[in-house]
Amino acid sequence: MVQKKKIMHVFLSNSFSGAENVACQIIKMINGTNYEIYYCSPDGEIKGFLEERSISFIPLKSSSPLELRRAIKKIKPDIIHAHDML
Repeated sequence: MVQKKKIMHVFLSNSFSGAENVACQIIKMINGTNYEIYYCSPDGEIKGFLEERSISFIPLKSSSPLELRRAIKKIKPDIIHAHDML
């Protein structure tokens, strides 16, 4: 059996707007195929939106490089799609 590739989408915003919407649409289209996809951002209002759509959420305590590193070590993604710069 082929192991699914892990993709982590990283945002620094905890709210829902244009870029977040596009990422969520992409996640919903390809999640469950040959990919395991995670949405990673600071915890906030986005959490409820992701839960409603059954999108795996990795909350960050802050937008620091150290906190992002913690999330990466936890998930061990094959691909990181960073939508913002630290």
